Amino acid sequence: MTENHDTRPQFTNASVFVWLFSISAIWAHTSQPMDVYNYWLNFDPIQTPSIVAAILTAFFSALFPTRTRVFITFCIVQVVTILIRVPNIPTHVVMELFLSSSVICSYLILSYRQKSFSVNFQDLFHSYAPVARWLLILMYFFGTFHKINPGFLSLESSCAIPFINGLLIPDSILSIEATGYTAIYATLVLEFIAMALLLNRKSKYYGMLLGMPFHILIGVSSFGVLAHFSVFAITLHATFLPSDFGKRVLAGSLLPRFAMNADFIKTLTIIIVLAQLLFARFSFWTLMNLEFLLFAVTIFILILKYGKFIQADKNYRLVSRLLPINIFPLLFLLQSAGPYIGLSTTGAVQMFSGLRTEGGVSNHYIISKPLYIFPYQDEVVQFEEMNDEFLDSLSALGLGMNMFNFQEYVHRPTTTVRLPLKFRLNEVPVTISTREEFQDFINRHFRQYSYIERKFLHFKLIDSPHPRQCRH
Repeated sequence: MTENHDTRPQFTNASVFVWLFSISAIWAHTSQPMDVYNYWLNFDPIQTPSIVAAILTAFFSALFPTRTRVFITFCIVQVVTILIRVPNIPTHVVMELFLSSSVICSYLILSYRQKSFSVNFQDLFHSYAPVARWLLILMYFFGTFHKINPGFLSLESSCAIPFINGLLIPDSILSIEATGYTAIYATLVLEFIAMALLLNRKSKYYGMLLGMPFHILIGVSSFGVLAHFSVFAITLHATFLPSDFGKRVLAGSLLPRFAMNADFIKTLTIIIVLAQLLFARFSFWTLMNLEFLLFAVTIFILILKYGKFIQADKNYRLVSRLLPINIFPLLFLLQSAGPYIGLSTTGAVQMFSGLRTEGGVSNHYIISKPLYIFPYQDEVVQFEEMNDEFLDSLSALGLGMNMFNFQEYVHRPTTTVRLPLKFRLNEVPVTISTREEFQDFINRHFRQYSYIERKFLHFKLIDSPHPRQCRH
């Protein structure tokens, strides 16, 4: 949103995207209750300062969305903040890491080619926008593909059920079995169709109209506070807008004239951010969801009105002109395929999917046998009697760990191993009664992991192939 002498903003795809991305980054730190409790109300010497820096730089980026260096500073702080928290980060934060990294790399390449650090924010946008588009398309693909398993397709364990139960739908409708199955299969169908529509220049408008309401519903469900995920998904949709979207908004009659003032937009930004911080500080999560609803619906209406395809939209590309930048969608593709090839099972678009691929067992209806290229999911430990409060609680829930996580837990300074131990290793019963037996087990099954492996690999707790309930 650049400004001219008469204070009217000149909306562009780039400024709209930067504004949304900055707002969504703040939401990532304000709409997660555990983060607010752990790092706002309780000071952490590393996490708290990094989050404060991330919020401040995102705030200035939202206020000045056409200032390239402000945006680059925000992206650098974003990457550092995320890397501090790696490996325990959800899918959308993994996506933010790839996106912010692609922005920084695009800036460096353009600066080198131009022999100047004064990179035009529109040129920068056209360089990294294809990455954002592929992140959304791949999220839709794997978000659909991972769910083709009995965990998601069963009324007993599908996470689609608690989501719709969190909406304002009468109990008389929710109690009907057909309602549950409609939610389950509509999720698969709508996500897949939205993905397919986004692949084509002429149909991408309809992909946005299909995908954005889906994320609005996720964001307002009382099942959780997921505004951070939904706002980021809406942000990625903005990269599919036609090149003259901003001109259409300014020329149209949908918004009142006072809303076309640059000072008003800055004031609105301040109000949105202050509301986020206030609601998070006092745990007003219902109000947080309501703020998200007003925000998201306003963006959706503008896109509905002014986001249609135009033939002259030459800047819409799925491949960046800066060839090295195209590595980021490929890395996200590898990350998302991780459950099937033996890599990480968190941050891989598997959230709420019910997917199980560990221990050589896959509950996926298409990939019925994991294609392990990497060895991190080979061995599964299911706990029975462990003389450990946490591990015994997992036993009660029917949850296990892969050997990578079990080794990490055993080696924690706070863990005290008490014998005897009873567990199953890939369904084979194991009993360890003496220190010598435990050391022998360690020698045979534990291995030395590098810093990179320990830093970037992360695995979820392991449910049964036919889970009994919805788990993240």
